[in-house]
Amino acid sequence: MPKINKFSNNWPDLPVMEAANTNSVYTEIQTVSNNIGDGNVRTEGVHTRNLDPNVLIVFQGSQYNNYEAELGATPIPVDTNYENYADSGVRESPINHNTSGFSTTVPGYGTKLIVGDGTSGIAVKTNDIIRLSWQVTVWKVRSNTNSSGNLADLSMHSSDLITTAARSDGAGDGSGVGEWCYLIYPKINVSSNALNDNDFITVSDANMYYATVLNPKTATVGIASPKSMAGALFDHCSVVNMCTLTQANNTTDFGAIMEATGDNAATSGWRRPYTISGGITLKSNTNTTIYGFQLFTSGVWRMDASTTQGQLFLENVECDPVNSRFGVSLSVTYEAASIDCTIMRGV
Repeated sequence: MPKINKFSNNWPDLPVMEAANTNSVYTEIQTVSNNIGDGNVRTEGVHTRNLDPNVLIVFQGSQYNNYEAELGATPIPVDTNYENYADSGVRESPINHNTSGFSTTVPGYGTKLIVGDGTSGIAVKTNDIIRLSWQVTVWKVRSNTNSSGNLADLSMHSSDLITTAARSDGAGDGSGVGEWCYLIYPKINVSSNALNDNDFITVSDANMYYATVLNPKTATVGIASPKSMAGALFDHCSVVNMCTLTQANNTTDFGAIMEATGDNAATSGWRRPYTISGGITLKSNTNTTIYGFQLFTSGVWRMDASTTQGQLFLENVECDPVNSRFGVSLSVTYEAASIDCTIMRGV
């Protein structure tokens, strides 16, 4: 192991400590190694400093919207229902309903987490680690009324292909039952302690991720503009599943949308509610100030496929086979939602 030269004892023959001798030995201790290891572990103790950096918790906080809907509540507040692009032109929405189920833009309500004291934010340094986790309870998936005035039920959505024309068997319905989903994801405010919704940006735009992630707010819509699932585009997203099919080809095939026909205990649906969880670890690539985090949700995204990989695209067509529109008309109702954040330095 590394050696320390012995210029003299730490104590001289006289009963008086000499600073020069002590400092000389102590300096050599410091230069043996930058870490506690075999080379200097014997000299580490109460009177010598720990040469390894300590992990510092710069900030820890959580935000919970505290909204719990009971079975039997009729109707569920409309602000807990989040629309989509195909039916309403909504690309994304902040999950901002409060303890009463009504929308609010006030910091500290909904999922708008204040970082710091609400005024100055938290200054993060390059290589600081940010760990985010979240949970959102899906109350139910709702079928929307299409432009023909019909509730877009499963039979209207059902088809073997995503299509822009009537089905090959002559039926005038079908939008391609398959993988439909909403997305839930966090965004960061590095602009202002006002925490305006429009100031929240993606984790990559805030320079806190190694790759460019998906931004549903600016994504080009439609089947002609899919986003590859290869890479990191969807790493920060949780998926809200919206329908299911069993594998078979007979009259007993089972298909279902994650919905119920009402908001009461008697018609609570076959799977409602259920909880979506997610999390991501970020690393700041620059010195900046974080003022807040908030959860957002997208409209309906749909699965497509190339010859080599899966793809998703933001649906821009409603489900209205009467008018030869073969998209998806569904929205989601959320209940409880929370987000947690820990910012660490020296990891």
